[in-house]
Parts: sequence; structure tokens; C-alpha cells
Amino acid sequence: MRRSQFTLEFMMIFVLAFFIFLLLLALIVRMADQNRTATEKKKIELLADTVKNDLMLAYQSGQSFETQLSIPDNLDGSDFEIEIDNGADILYVSNPSMNVSVFRSIPDVSGCLKKGCTHNISKENNVIQIVPISPCTC
Repeated sequence: MRRSQFTLEFMMIFVLAFFIFLLLLALIVRMADQNRTATEKKKIELLADTVKNDLMLAYQSGQSFETQLSIPDNLDGSDFEIEIDNGADILYVSNPSMNVSVFRSIPDVSGCLKKGCTHNISKENNVIQIVPISPCTC
């Protein structure tokens, strides 16, 4: 009887320790996932802010302003989407796989942005135009 009691107590302690280990492991995985999502959001915010700043510079500049902007094909290996809603003057950058999205208000522009391309940003007749450089097209 004493041996069976010892075995039962050992099993209970082992199960309790295993359960605590699983909880700690789940917590570590969740924290790592939150950290990865936060890092991805910072990358997307940086890209959105860079594009917005270039467009604002064109908007605030005088006539005949021209600059170039390169949009990478990916952000440190992470895929993303970028688009301009010309009707609402909104820049939208997202990573659907990480469920991360960023919106930025931008001035009225004509044209589009394409990943992996360099774009000419110009202002003529108070209109900001975004034109991908060949071989990219929208």
C-alpha cells in the first residue's frame, strides 16, 4: 500500500510539473509571436512614413519638383501589399499573413505604387504624379 501511495504522489507531481511546463511554453510562444508582429508593424510603418514623407515633400514644394522613390519587393523577407486609394487620398500598406495594416493620409496624387519598382514622383501644375520607371507598369 505504501508503494502505491508513493507512485500516485509521484505521478501527481509529475503531471503538475508537466502542466506548468506547458503553460510556460505557451506563454513564451505567445510573447515571441507578439514581438514578431510588433517588429513587422514597425517595418510597415517605416515604409508608409517614407512614402508619405516623399509625397508631402512633393506637395509642399514648388513647381517642377521631381524625385525618385524605390519600393522594395519585400521587407526583410516578409511579403507586403501597398496601394493608394486616390479617391480617399489614403496610402495603405499591409502584411496580410501577419494581420498588420497601416493607413496614412496623403495629398491628392495621380498614379500608383508597385512593389519592387522605382517610381518618379513629380509635381507639375500642382498635381503630384507617381510613375513607375520601366519595365514596371501599373
